[in-house]
Amino acid sequence: MLFFVNTDIVFAESDSIDIKLIVFENTSIIEFTNNGIEPINIIKLWLIDDSFLSFKTEFGWTGEKNNQGTLIFSPSTPFESDQKVKFGIKTSESNSPINWNAVGVNGTSIEINTTQSLTDRSILDKNFITTGFLDNSKFKTIPESPRTASPIRITGTDFMANQQFTLFMNGVLIDSFETDDVGSFIFTETIPDTFEPGIITYGIRDLYGNEILRDGHLLESVESYLTKASLTVDDISVSYSIGDVVSFSGKTEPESYVSIIMSDPSDSLWSKVNTISDISGNWFLDFKITQKSFFGTYTAEIKSLDSFITKQLNVLLSKQINVSSMKPSFSKNDIISFNGSGNPGDLIRVFVLNSNGIQENSFEYIIPENGLIKIEYDYASFISDKTYFLYIFQGNTVDIIPFGIDKHPKKILSSKLNKINYLYDDVAFVAIHGESLDELLLIISDDSGNSVLEEKIILGPEGKSTYQIDLTNLNSDYYFIIISKGTMKTTENFTVGFPVGFHFVDYSFTKKFYHPHDLVSLYGYTSPKIPMNFTLYDSKSNIIDKTESFSNDNGNFIIDNFKIPTIPNSGEWMINIQSGTNSKNIFFNVDSDKFFVVEISEIQKTPYGKLVLITGKNASPENPVSVTISNKNSTEIWEMPTTSTNDGDFSVLWPVPKDAPSGEYLVESRDFDSKYSSVFFEI
Repeated sequence: MLFFVNTDIVFAESDSIDIKLIVFENTSIIEFTNNGIEPINIIKLWLIDDSFLSFKTEFGWTGEKNNQGTLIFSPSTPFESDQKVKFGIKTSESNSPINWNAVGVNGTSIEINTTQSLTDRSILDKNFITTGFLDNSKFKTIPESPRTASPIRITGTDFMANQQFTLFMNGVLIDSFETDDVGSFIFTETIPDTFEPGIITYGIRDLYGNEILRDGHLLESVESYLTKASLTVDDISVSYSIGDVVSFSGKTEPESYVSIIMSDPSDSLWSKVNTISDISGNWFLDFKITQKSFFGTYTAEIKSLDSFITKQLNVLLSKQINVSSMKPSFSKNDIISFNGSGNPGDLIRVFVLNSNGIQENSFEYIIPENGLIKIEYDYASFISDKTYFLYIFQGNTVDIIPFGIDKHPKKILSSKLNKINYLYDDVAFVAIHGESLDELLLIISDDSGNSVLEEKIILGPEGKSTYQIDLTNLNSDYYFIIISKGTMKTTENFTVGFPVGFHFVDYSFTKKFYHPHDLVSLYGYTSPKIPMNFTLYDSKSNIIDKTESFSNDNGNFIIDNFKIPTIPNSGEWMINIQSGTNSKNIFFNVDSDKFFVVEISEIQKTPYGKLVLITGKNASPENPVSVTISNKNSTEIWEMPTTSTNDGDFSVLWPVPKDAPSGEYLVESRDFDSKYSSVFFEI
């Protein structure tokens, strides 16, 4: 993503070339305008200290860095009079003077000059903006709970200035609008009369597909409201904890009987309370969440005279943590950061799952005295264009955050058990994330495939829910929990009542040496049907990851979700295996020396199609490098040969053919010494 604020800008004019330079920290955008009559065939850029780090070109131009540190840009057709082109350049030093040379088609120099930012002005270059949102972009609706077919006012602040946006309600396009010079907007729309009362989702979407969503509550239309009975129920909170009191209130006919029938998550009657409205028709009833309450979604049916209204609320077993992401998706230059709060002194366990439900990373730590939670990850730990889920467990509560890498997260069904190995006195539950108000089927089956439980679950307005598993009805065994909707499903396994401890552990690794980003695959054999905890330590005894597993009927176990970090400590690493008081340490080697790698650095959408930037490092210096791209079935293969720099870096730009189908593609690369690397990506 490139957008710049608080930048320096400078203009240089001559008879032949106009220069516009925009500088933000270590990044410069330099725009050339050909004012002469002679076409330009090459533009060269160089610095005194050779501090170029990276560069970007517009479509139709290619760029390379030669051995002298000069950037050489060439157009696919000569750069004619009155044409403009921009280059993005990152340097190790801020505001470095940039030398440039424009060369004509006959090889003669048209102009040589130097340019550097001199002034301090604020500017936005729209040609390099890939989002209409800023970090603090927000909007609200007035009123917060409108009625169907009624007017509503939409206001927003801290957006990109003078940008086009569209307004959606429940996924329906309502209107388009533009922000003013300071990035604000205010306008009035009418709620469509086709919308039903209930949850309404407002969406503000920019021209680049980015989106901010906000849920609200839609009331019935004025006409419908006036014709119905007079019973009303005021809004209540969405979530409550053990010990909280739910305060119901509203209006009905004066001195009328009001009752609330409360059903627990299994639709069993939990409580029934009654009251009489006062002479003005006001009524009040309290319901306390007791220690015996199950957690999950409760339904309250409020009745008075011939009218009834239904309300739903979520019950948690302890105070809820609250964590949110800085953005719904993250790009290469972002810090993947999550912030929130929880109970000071409590232990939290954090898990990252990919879209296939596989655990990518986990760790745990004690929340500090200020109650603040801050979680950060390295971009290199993830795969571009993929969706991930962050699960944060604090005691018997959980928060779930979906996030995307280089694009918005997909709406995928995801689930995570709070543990894998349970004793009978444990609280066992599964956290679920899907679409708002989804109806799901939950099945628990034993090792023989026999179903021991089937139940329907309805997700909350935010697409989240938790389901408590009654362990007392399960035998000592291992089980599968399957959550599904149509073709989407998640599957996890867990154990109940396994005895702890082992007499021996036999194991083997799939590799002798592991490198950054490698998955550590550990196969082993031990006592049958025992729970096991695995902890990964680096060569300096730092805890890198933890996971749970168990051995099957034959004593076999597999661990394959430990991942070597981007910048690991070389040397002898250790995995500690523990079951009860029994423990065993096993060792393997990690080599963080330079290794050959190819990766997808960026996927850009342009008016001419998609461009995929493929980069690599640690190839044989200044030698040919083969790069091939194939689709999932290897029926189409594109070859993109290139040459590495003296540092072993290389890059190629693949213009995606317009007829290339969406889906998964494979990049394979091999250098002059036959070192091999590959990476998958999606378009």
